[in-house]
Amino acid sequence: RIDEIVSLTLLIKDALDAVNIKEPSYIKPPIKEPFTGKGVGVVEAARGTLIHEINIENGLVKDYKIVTPTLWNLGSYDEDMSPAQESIVGLSSDVEAYLSLRSFDVCASCVSY
Repeated sequence: RIDEIVSLTLLIKDALDAVNIKEPSYIKPPIKEPFTGKGVGVVEAARGTLIHEINIENGLVKDYKIVTPTLWNLGSYDEDMSPAQESIVGLSSDVEAYLSLRSFDVCASCVSY
């Protein structure tokens, strides 16, 4: 393990040495105004699929939607209940419901408390 620490420390040093701090951190994209278009970004985050969708008209954001992993994990508002929703039916306390729902959608920052 100590050998790995030494190797990784050297890799980190090389990576940091390769960073040019004088380089601009933002470069304006060459987009002619007014821009109209749509975009979707999808990533598999720690808790599940995360989707961002944007609609731009004449250079202005017309609509921006985010679908979080919680929506996928806990279910939608359809008539059919998700397994997470079914798990809390008939429970006798809010604490039981809270713990049950947590087992379906554990937020990484929330598991520390």
